[in-house]
Amino acid sequence: MQKELTGDDLFSLIVLMRTNDSRAFLVLEGESDMAALKGHIEGESCQAIPGYGKGAVLKALSICEAQDVDRVAALVDRDWVGITKQADPIRNVFYTDYYDLDATILSIKPLRERVVTNLSNQQRLEAHLTRIGASEPIDVIIPAARLVAAIRHLCDSGLIVGSAKDFPIDVIMDLDGGEPDDDKALELAMRRGGVRDPDPSTARGDLADALNKLPDGFTCCNGHDLARALAHVLHKRWGAAALGGETIERVLRSAFSCLELSTTRFRRELADWGHQEGRKIWNCPQTEGSEQLLESGGSP
Repeated sequence: MQKELTGDDLFSLIVLMRTNDSRAFLVLEGESDMAALKGHIEGESCQAIPGYGKGAVLKALSICEAQDVDRVAALVDRDWVGITKQADPIRNVFYTDYYDLDATILSIKPLRERVVTNLSNQQRLEAHLTRIGASEPIDVIIPAARLVAAIRHLCDSGLIVGSAKDFPIDVIMDLDGGEPDDDKALELAMRRGGVRDPDPSTARGDLADALNKLPDGFTCCNGHDLARALAHVLHKRWGAAALGGETIERVLRSAFSCLELSTTRFRRELADWGHQEGRKIWNCPQTEGSEQLLESGGSP
C-alpha cells in the first residue's frame, strides 16, 4: 500500500478486499493512527486500513456511501469540526474527540501525568511548576499550542499568507510563566508561507480575534504542536533527555491502553456502529474503572 493512494485508489482497494473478506473495515488516516489503535482492534471481525490522508479517506467513504458498500467506517481527525466548520455529511465517518488522535491521547490526564512522571526529574518538575504557579504540567504548553492553533486558523481561512505546518513551537514558548511571543509566531508563519519581509503588525488584530473565538484547552490544539512543546519543556526545565516531538508522540501512543481508550467518545461511537453491523470493533472490554478515569481527566 502506497502513500500516494487517492480516494479512488483507496475505494478500489476496499472493494478488492471486500471480495473475500466479510469483516468490518475501519479506515484510519495514516500509519501513526494505525500504531496507536491496531492493537486494540478485534482482528477476527474488523480490519484496520491506513488511508494516507484525510482527503483520500473522506473521498473513499463518500464513494462507499454512493455505491452502498457496507461495513466500512473511518476515523479521521476532528480538526476544525465543531469549531469553525461542520462535519462532513458522509455516512460512517467518525471523528477523534479532539483536534487529532495525538491531542485526544494527550487530553487524558492520568496518561499524560504517567508519561511526564516517567520522563522527568521529579524535583526539577515540581520546583518549576511551583515557581511559575502552574497547577499541572500541561498548563505550561497549552498557551503556545493555542497560539499556533490560532495562526493555523488564520492561514487556513486565508486571513494571512503563512504556514503553521511543522511549526517550531519551541521558538515562541516562554517556559518561565510568561506568554508566548505573538509577533515572533506570526513572523515565523509568514516566512514559512513564502513572505519575504513579513510585518506581524498587519495581523495582530486578526490574531487577537482568533484567540478570543477559539475554545480553551485541547479542543483546538494540534497534537504535533503539543508533543513538540512537551518535549521542549521536558528537556529544558524538567530534566529529561532531548527526545523530540516524534518520540513523545510514540511514547504517548504506546501508553494508550484499553483503560484510556475506553474513556474516549470515538471508541463508544465505533463500538455502537460495529454492533449495528454485527461486528465487534474493539478487543478491549468496557474496562472497569474507566468511569473513574473519565472523572479524573479523561476525554469527554
